Amino acid sequence: MTNNSHYCLATTAIKDFWDMDSKLLYLGPWCLANERGIFDLNNALIVPSPWRPAYKVKEASDYCFAIYKKILPQISSRLNVLHKVSHPVEYWRVLLGYWLLFIIQTVYDKYIRIEAVLNDYPHFFTYVLPREKCKPISYSFSDFQYGINSKLLSDYYTLKLISVVAHELCPEKTVVKDYEIEDRINETKQGLKRRWFNYLKAPFESAFRGKIILSNMYHVGINDLLKLKIKIGFNNLDFREFATIYPQAELDLKKRMSAQMRNKLVIRGYDNRFEALLNKTIFDAMPICYVEDYINYSNNAKENIDLNLLGSAVGWGHSELFKFFAAEAVLKGTKLAEFQHGGNYGCCLSIPEEDLAIERGIFYSWGHTYKDNNMVITLPSPYLSKLIDSYSYNIKHNSIVFVGAVRFKYVKRFDTYFFPDDIVHYFNSKKVFCNTVLKQIKKDILYRPGRECGWKEIDSIKKLFPEMKIVVKGVLTDLMKKAKITVVDHPATSFLEALVINVPTVLYWDHDICLMRPEAEPYFQLLRDAGILYKDPVSAAGKVNEIFDNPGEWWLSDKVQNARMKFCDRFAYARKDWLDVWVEELRKFI
Repeated sequence: MTNNSHYCLATTAIKDFWDMDSKLLYLGPWCLANERGIFDLNNALIVPSPWRPAYKVKEASDYCFAIYKKILPQISSRLNVLHKVSHPVEYWRVLLGYWLLFIIQTVYDKYIRIEAVLNDYPHFFTYVLPREKCKPISYSFSDFQYGINSKLLSDYYTLKLISVVAHELCPEKTVVKDYEIEDRINETKQGLKRRWFNYLKAPFESAFRGKIILSNMYHVGINDLLKLKIKIGFNNLDFREFATIYPQAELDLKKRMSAQMRNKLVIRGYDNRFEALLNKTIFDAMPICYVEDYINYSNNAKENIDLNLLGSAVGWGHSELFKFFAAEAVLKGTKLAEFQHGGNYGCCLSIPEEDLAIERGIFYSWGHTYKDNNMVITLPSPYLSKLIDSYSYNIKHNSIVFVGAVRFKYVKRFDTYFFPDDIVHYFNSKKVFCNTVLKQIKKDILYRPGRECGWKEIDSIKKLFPEMKIVVKGVLTDLMKKAKITVVDHPATSFLEALVINVPTVLYWDHDICLMRPEAEPYFQLLRDAGILYKDPVSAAGKVNEIFDNPGEWWLSDKVQNARMKFCDRFAYARKDWLDVWVEELRKFI
């Protein structure tokens, strides 16, 4: 096409929306994920991240949470009218909370990115979808956000959102291009172990109904749940699994949408341009299970609920039937509880899931407290408790297990962690680390990548470091137990696992990106002072070189072990007698 603009803005990896006859400006490195290796993006013209310095992420997260709190009552009121019910906001918060906050953050991310292009590269044009094909619909929160095949992480869904934003912010710079996108449900299948779990526990569910139900308890197996049930009282505690109900017939989401129903949900008032855009978008985006299929879900969740406590680890986000059951329980006065299931809680400066958990009810943490909130209660992790000191110094270990992070192509939420924009920096740091360790050590590195999310990480690692072994199968914690040294380059669950296992561990990550809360900093300083945590890959590699011959001598020193134990007590709380601690806490609700 002929266009006087200097650049064609490429917004996703869909090349049909690039103009190859123009100079290409890329909205982010994700555009090139299918084109080049992750170490070869330096010559591309990529729009700088609007989320650096990282404190901007926290500001954006707080802003979006304020909008969430503002519009949730308005949406609740409209859903009550639509479905001819009179439920309180608390009911709708349980159903909508996760989805509502994350759709606000997702749209805001795209909004700020297009604003940044307008400010820094005003002479551009970009291809967008026709307005009528921009509806960012999903079936459920799981379809929207869960798993690497979720809509939120797909090129096509992202193209829809960016098209919506561009139509609103800069229609004069858009070139409409028709494109057929298939809107089908992203079904998440249960694994074989989970199906057996459900089969084995079915008799226990049907035979008893106690005052406490635990559901979707990630990393807590059937044996541990049975032990809890026996100790608390067989008739006092039940455990249940709730799976998403997928429609048996039409899977095409556009055909399942009802314009008549959704028009009744529109909020007319707004305070600024972003809220105006959000109001236009949010009701086209609302998952079908809350609108068109609400009655089906609601009817499946109606039971004679008489509970004192309903708790879950991951059901609050990923299981719609559980959330409908929990919403009904709220109407009967049941207390709700979320059990921590992964890292970052309590230490990361911004972690939206924690704000949602605390707003909803009790949050059982892995050791940390939160702003003197008495709804945050420490409880040892059953999962971590089984890893306590499971490393053996009586066996000869030779390998270094190097643990990589999962980094998705698009922003899922506003946490102060590595963003997709940081992918080049993140992997170049990995390259620096591997180039700095001694040559004779490099051959002993077992690299454990995160899940493949479109960056072609394994191909790049193999090309640059052919002598390194890449391990994608097996349980990570089993690898750690057999490692001479474990190296982790990101602050997530894996570094907590390593510290609890008590394997000699070296940590590093960019402290200017992964911001921690002020109250958590003293604990991270303990790790830095003990030589466990570093701010850059060169220093971390230097430590590995220094201790490689005898890591146990350093690791088992009083200074290192005291730092490790104090940190774990705060953020990776584990006890051999965890079952007794849980029994004591849960008996309060009988």
